Amino acid sequence: MLETFSDLASQGIVRDHPPYNLPANVWTDGQNVRFRNGAVEAFSGHVPVFGTPPEAPIWAMSVPSGTTHRWLWASQTKLYKYDGLHSDVSGLSSPYSTTLDDLWNGGILGGIPVIANGVDVPQAWTDFGSPLVDLPNFPANTIPKLIRPFKGHLIAFNLNISSIRYPHRVLWSHTADPGTLPTSWDVADPTVDAGEVDLSDVLGGQIVEAQPLDELMIVYKETSTWTMQRINSPFIFSFDQLYTTIGALTTHCVEPLRDAHVVATQDDLIIHDGASVQSLIANHSRRWLQANIDATYYNRSFIRQDAKTGEVWFCFPQNGSQFPDTALVWNRIENTYGVRDLPSATYAAIGPAGSKITERDLILCAAKFYQADQGTAFDSVPVTASVERLAFPVTGELDTVKLIKRIYPRISTSSSVTIEIGTQMKLTDTVSWVPKTFNPATDAYVDFSAVGRIISIRISGQADWKLYGFEVEFDVLSML
Repeated sequence: MLETFSDLASQGIVRDHPPYNLPANVWTDGQNVRFRNGAVEAFSGHVPVFGTPPEAPIWAMSVPSGTTHRWLWASQTKLYKYDGLHSDVSGLSSPYSTTLDDLWNGGILGGIPVIANGVDVPQAWTDFGSPLVDLPNFPANTIPKLIRPFKGHLIAFNLNISSIRYPHRVLWSHTADPGTLPTSWDVADPTVDAGEVDLSDVLGGQIVEAQPLDELMIVYKETSTWTMQRINSPFIFSFDQLYTTIGALTTHCVEPLRDAHVVATQDDLIIHDGASVQSLIANHSRRWLQANIDATYYNRSFIRQDAKTGEVWFCFPQNGSQFPDTALVWNRIENTYGVRDLPSATYAAIGPAGSKITERDLILCAAKFYQADQGTAFDSVPVTASVERLAFPVTGELDTVKLIKRIYPRISTSSSVTIEIGTQMKLTDTVSWVPKTFNPATDAYVDFSAVGRIISIRISGQADWKLYGFEVEFDVLSML
């Protein structure tokens, strides 16, 4: 008998359901694989960029300016720029006290980068040929956990004022003239637009993130979400609670898309547009993620969209890891889910890896800078990619004993892959695997002699392989 299996890239990996309950085009495990254009595909690797940095980078920001471009990046104690060379641009407040749990954050207001790290005085880069400076006119003895530009204002969140924490506080500046920084943050001055408010739901936890969505700034606490909207004087901004039980896992765990946000919450990965909310992994990997994200270092997780591929990467440390070593990858175009190894990354940024300043490359911060999705190696170590389906429904039944005789793979690769057939007589048995090598340049099929009631399949290899489907030749030996 011959059975054909195709459409193997339409669902991706589903880890939260028993394998024997899943349809034939669903995979139950995998590593370094993505699902797109009708194929199960080995992920590309990552290559070093920007030369050798003087220290390990933990955060970076793309800073375009007209027809030129530069990167602003941070170590734990210093700030640097990269414009073909690495240069120290730390301000007078350095050495900084950045921790690996509170990275820099910020944005660009009128062409001027403004950043904060929750520990030191906020910094502004007003002259790209000079070091950064303490943010002018910012209130004394005040340290924000988070700072973002919005509607001509700078907005500071979750404040430490004279060593007293105000975790629900939102403070906004007077409106800045184009190309300048705000001249005042004085909330007591009726002649300026500065103001402050405390978001009242203390049970929602502290403010951890804020990102714009259309005309709104969406403010995320740990377990609740608010909207912030520019209105007329005298109130300047209005605030409304959007979600009472949904917040963000930590800073850098919200990724704005064109018309929605992808958010890593305390127990899920969701997408929302300010009205409707949808879990991205409820029927795929939610329980798996909850069980595998490290309970100590989860707050080092981050999300970033790879604009070139339409994929969103949720990067997190698996159990036992201190830094994100795994990316759960959602392809928002095809709505499939893959997974990829990371080089113990602390952050990911979008910007040009080369001289073309309009490029939107995905740049990883780790021991050095890497451009993701390049080549077939992780910094010279070949990528090993694998995909697995347990309890594969050959004949669609689990009550027959099958003899698997031959596999006809429809696969393209510049090298060879390993194809394994696994067998069990009972679901409680350990899977017994038989590996065979397949090279499409010389082989048309792979012969097996594997007997079992429950059949599994695993395909793995290095280099750039793509699997489009396969045929299984088998005999039914008996009914149980």
